[in-house]
Amino acid sequence: SPAYVDEVVNAVKLARAHGFAVLVSMQSERPSGADTPSGLPTDSTVRAWTTLAPRLANDPGVMLELFNEPSRTRGRGTISRNPSWSEWQATMQPVLDAIRRAGAHNVVVADGLMFSHLLAGAPALSDPDRKLIYAVHPAPQLRRFQTAAEWDAAFGDFARTHPVLATEWNIANTRICIPGAPKIAADFLAYAAAHHIGVVGWAYDYPGTLKNADGTLTDYANFDCASGKRFAAGELLHRHFTK
Repeated sequence: SPAYVDEVVNAVKLARAHGFAVLVSMQSERPSGADTPSGLPTDSTVRAWTTLAPRLANDPGVMLELFNEPSRTRGRGTISRNPSWSEWQATMQPVLDAIRRAGAHNVVVADGLMFSHLLAGAPALSDPDRKLIYAVHPAPQLRRFQTAAEWDAAFGDFARTHPVLATEWNIANTRICIPGAPKIAADFLAYAAAHHIGVVGWAYDYPGTLKNADGTLTDYANFDCASGKRFAAGELLHRHFTK
């Protein structure tokens, strides 16, 4: 509805007025209201950006993330196969084209496959503005993406020739606890810096990830998977950006 579009745009404007850069991410997960979440962009994604992009156009502090975490389609009771890179390209390119046709010359962000864990093998998208970066969400909870060699293979080698941004990152024991989390987290931030990969911490609105319930930053002090305490990278990220 127009009122919903206004709500989104006004939230972006409020953040910008307070000095924040904003990354607007198009979603198709069930929490967004989709009954049958699509694993790749659809015509509805194009329609949504055609409506929204002109309202956000040309503010260099607003980036447009084409589609969050391309993956298998997750319908009720069914899970499809993983899409191919050719399917990814065929569905992402029309979204980028629609944003440019709408007159928006903002930086656009294209998430990789496998819930944004993978960029290796990604085909080129055509952007006349040449303002395209690629996104990863390298969560080590998958029992992968925990070492430099695994990061190299998934997205690090790709980042040598393409701009890459981790638009969602943390290592928190909100659902799964990884015994080596503190070291993996520190190693990843050092790796990202060395490979010129940007990092966005996740998330202020999810308890126990960046902040605790009392407003203090999460940390890995006295880390122990058996303790039942919440651990995450809030303090580590703070040090990363302020050192």
